[in-house]
Amino acid sequence: LLDIPESLAGRLKAGMPVSVPGADGKPLQATLQHVDDFVDSERRVVQARAELDNRSRGFKAGQYVRAQVALPAEGGVSLPDAAVLLINGTQVVFVEE
Repeated sequence: LLDIPESLAGRLKAGMPVSVPGADGKPLQATLQHVDDFVDSERRVVQARAELDNRSRGFKAGQYVRAQVALPAEGGVSLPDAAVLLINGTQVVFVEE
C-alpha cells in the first residue's frame, strides 16, 4: 500500500510503473494496481496499491519502504538530472540542433 499526498493523487492511474528499493539496494519494479477514490481525512493522503514480486521474501508484512511512481511531465520536457548543468548560478541544458 502506498500513501500518496492528496496533491498528487489525481495524477496517478492504475498501470503506472512503481520503483521500490530492494534489500540489496537495486530497485525492484512494480505496477500500480489501484488508486482509492477518497482522501483519508486525518492523514490527507490517498492510498494506492502496487503489486510487487516477493517470492524471495525480501519484504515482510507491515514493513515500511519508500516507493517512487514515475509521473508524466505536465508540459515541458523530461530529462535526467545529470543533463542539467549549473553555470554561473543558472541551470542550463544544451540541446543539439
